[in-house]
Amino acid sequence: MYATRTTDEKVAIVRLFSKFENATDVQRVWTNYFDTTPPHLTTISSINKKFDEFGTIENLPHIGRPSSVLSEEKLDEIEERATSNPQLSIRLGADRAGISKSSYHVAMKQLGFKPYRPTLVIDLNDDDFDRRSEFCESWIEKFEEDPNLIDSIFWSDEAKFNMNTSVNRHNCTYWARENPHFKFEMPNTQQGIMVWCGISSNGLVGPYFFNDTVTGPSYKEMLVNYAWPRLKNKNFYFQHDGAGAHYSVTV
Repeated sequence: MYATRTTDEKVAIVRLFSKFENATDVQRVWTNYFDTTPPHLTTISSINKKFDEFGTIENLPHIGRPSSVLSEEKLDEIEERATSNPQLSIRLGADRAGISKSSYHVAMKQLGFKPYRPTLVIDLNDDDFDRRSEFCESWIEKFEEDPNLIDSIFWSDEAKFNMNTSVNRHNCTYWARENPHFKFEMPNTQQGIMVWCGISSNGLVGPYFFNDTVTGPSYKEMLVNYAWPRLKNKNFYFQHDGAGAHYSVTV
């Protein structure tokens, strides 16, 4: 038999589970608060289930089942709030609804809402999409004419590793009944370090680190002193994007 828990212990179980949302973590930190044996996983689950359904941690009298905290009115309230503010977090949603986070989870599931995470993309200009389509169409024709063309292409690109204002996708949850294909446009002007790398059928070249902003002269220096000496096949198409430094007069 499991030990009977005091009221203080039951309150702690609910609070700790609300904080960690994991019964194992409740067991792990239990001795920081009490000198008793950590509660069994089943005990943690049953106490929280009772609190979510009936709003109490005490034993219920056997005179019928009390109504759930998720009444029809409460579900309507949660649905209206989630629809008008799909990025509302579980914590804030539960707080505004006046229920526990686990009850809010149950409500969202009953209402058919699912959590979606955004796809991080670079902020593009309007004409970038047309240029990309044109590039793809022209090179599809080239590959149809010469299936071995892939061996004559050196693909290159740069990526910026930002030092701050990064996006935590876990905190950008979008609640919806269907996938909204939510995208978060990353501004390309954040402080960080630029890394260049190239690849072909002969292997990888790089990474190469730019200490400062990539300019025409610094890009040319990388090509002449770093990339070109490392290329085995000197007869190839060199692919790079439309960054300003790539089309500088010096390059």
